[in-house]
Amino acid sequence: MQWGAFAGMSGIAAVTAVVVAQPETQRYAIPERTAADRLASATLPEPLLGMVGRNFSLVREDGALVWRFGDSGNRSTFRVTLAGDGAATDVGITFDIAANVLGDTPLSDTKMIRSMAEGMFREHVDAVLVGRSFDPHRAMTGMAQQLQSDPEMMREYGQALGDQFNEVATMLNEDFDVATGDLPDGRDAVAPNRDATRPTTTL
Repeated sequence: MQWGAFAGMSGIAAVTAVVVAQPETQRYAIPERTAADRLASATLPEPLLGMVGRNFSLVREDGALVWRFGDSGNRSTFRVTLAGDGAATDVGITFDIAANVLGDTPLSDTKMIRSMAEGMFREHVDAVLVGRSFDPHRAMTGMAQQLQSDPEMMREYGQALGDQFNEVATMLNEDFDVATGDLPDGRDAVAPNRDATRPTTTL
């Protein structure tokens, strides 16, 4: 996960509004073929790409669209199922997120970061099918709901954040030798030269 993308979400922990759980499937007033074409042609939002990366492929299956992120050895899938019913379509979304697909850091595998990625993808799908712009604030509602029902989610995130800072501190210590004995204290540079103040005697 790119730090720039994550920094843009720094205020997510302050979300406390009560939200209503979305159903497993949601009905949209558009035909299945239209829904599939819209989703297949829509560009994924930049905040989501900043988290999951740009290495992905889109596969059309019978009644579904599948986004595959990562490589074959560490692949994650975001699946959208489409069940047409005349002029309407029932849409469902499922996720299978592999380890480290959101970055090789302590934060990347926490429930909160995974929930952020899932929320952004759900918001992307809804925005495309409704015909509106992607709204990052709407994307956070699912995570806010999880925070209310799962206090462990915040504790896990806080622990991972502390581990992240420890990793950075370790890297800095490895790059710079901060041993006290190896650092000049500056006294040699400022000590007076006694010989320079003695009068010259000519014999």
